[in-house]
Amino acid sequence: MMEDIFTQLTVWHWLAFGLVLLGVEMMTGTFDFLMIAIAAWAAAAFAWLAPDAIADWKGQLLFFGGAAIVMVFFGRTFLSGLRGQT
Repeated sequence: MMEDIFTQLTVWHWLAFGLVLLGVEMMTGTFDFLMIAIAAWAAAAFAWLAPDAIADWKGQLLFFGGAAIVMVFFGRTFLSGLRGQT
């Protein structure tokens, strides 16, 4: 059942997921959800540009997970000075 949901992932799903995460970020203001939203948009680009052999649902989720980890680490380390400023 869950695999059926994931096999239908498209670029539009990733773009919409990024917009939802951006909305959550606007409510929280922590920069973490913004970084994950950027990772979702990067996964959309991956789903659009990568060959079908590696851009199946497993490849997309793997790319999104890796990009999310990298982006949250980047946001927490290099952009930490922006967190306290208003």
